[in-house]
Amino acid sequence: ILTIHATNVIGLGACQVVVSFLEGIESLKTEYDKVICYAPVAGPVAEYAPKTDKLEMRPFRRMGPKALSRVMECIVPSLFFEIGEHLIVLGDVPLRTRRRQLVLVHQPHLQYPRVNRRVGRTIIFRLMRTLTRHNASYADCVITQTSAMASGLRESYRDWDSRDCIKVIGQPPPSWFTLSSSASSFQEDRRGLRLFYPAAGYPHKNHIIFEGLLTLDLKGLIDRLVL
Repeated sequence: ILTIHATNVIGLGACQVVVSFLEGIESLKTEYDKVICYAPVAGPVAEYAPKTDKLEMRPFRRMGPKALSRVMECIVPSLFFEIGEHLIVLGDVPLRTRRRQLVLVHQPHLQYPRVNRRVGRTIIFRLMRTLTRHNASYADCVITQTSAMASGLRESYRDWDSRDCIKVIGQPPPSWFTLSSSASSFQEDRRGLRLFYPAAGYPHKNHIIFEGLLTLDLKGLIDRLVL
């Protein structure tokens, strides 16, 4: 059995990463007889409909205060989840279990607060960083999507840095983003790139980069830029 822990994935960007991952898992030929995914009770991940019998989606409803439940999940996960031979955590914080565990970290505030000091210093993110430090040794491999995030995590968690267990793997394109053959041939005939950047107005989204970009003469490279 492969267990996937995604109970804390609620942001739209993170949800798309998880949905793409589930699509990839189902398309692979693996030796797992069963894949169990614990998901939130609502949102894109909860609405994912398995395309094969090997994937089972299990909505996870927290009892009591979310913060307390989250702490208990991370400290004594066996009380809440059926954990198979291998575990994939898509909710940032490693679980305290001796099963082989891969963790996807996409929350920038798990680093020591540099991205946004005001938000990064709130109680919830202080608690998440404390749990991550205490459970860091239980993660066999940590995946991030960017080199900048990997660098920040190495500086923030000595255990991960000393074991060199952080790997950078970009998000695969979701199924709805795949170009058809006709669209691909049309794209080849275009003279410039079409850039699409969907991101909320948070400082760590670096919209300021585009302010500088728009002052340059890039007509030969960029056909259209949508923010």
